[in-house]
Amino acid sequence: MKKTALLFLASIMLASCAPKLVGTLNMISVRNVDSNANYELLSTGTSDSRKAAKQNKGRNIDEAIQNAVADVPGGEFLKNAKLYTAGSKYMIVGDVWGIADNANVEGFRVGDVVYKKNSLLKNGTMGERFEKVTITGFKDRQTCLVKNDKGEIIEVDYSKLSKTGE
Repeated sequence: MKKTALLFLASIMLASCAPKLVGTLNMISVRNVDSNANYELLSTGTSDSRKAAKQNKGRNIDEAIQNAVADVPGGEFLKNAKLYTAGSKYMIVGDVWGIADNANVEGFRVGDVVYKKNSLLKNGTMGERFEKVTITGFKDRQTCLVKNDKGEIIEVDYSKLSKTGE
């Protein structure tokens, strides 16, 4: 009987920590939205992802929204958002909209021509070679997408990039 009661109590505790949908919202923002601005969809990757919701946690709804929007360079507000609670935390996922021209991470912007550092093994020793690439998009706060001279789009860590001055 004790084991059954403990299992029942444990299942109630686990269920109370599981994310619960509070509601769906057409649009949500903690900033003023300019109705004349030309906003565009910057990220749809978090539309229904519970993993993304866990990353966009906050002690309150405002903090959860700010975390979700700040995760996408140039992000201003969310559309098609879903708000969850898990214990005392709020989580939100949705499509991030903003102005791509405002996107700026680590001082880099889309369209910048930069040098990508490549490590090479020369005669048994490590060396470095720099390749000119163009930033085509931002993935997150750690990596971006670049196009090399072969036309390939690859993901690169910001720490491997440096400005060319062009």
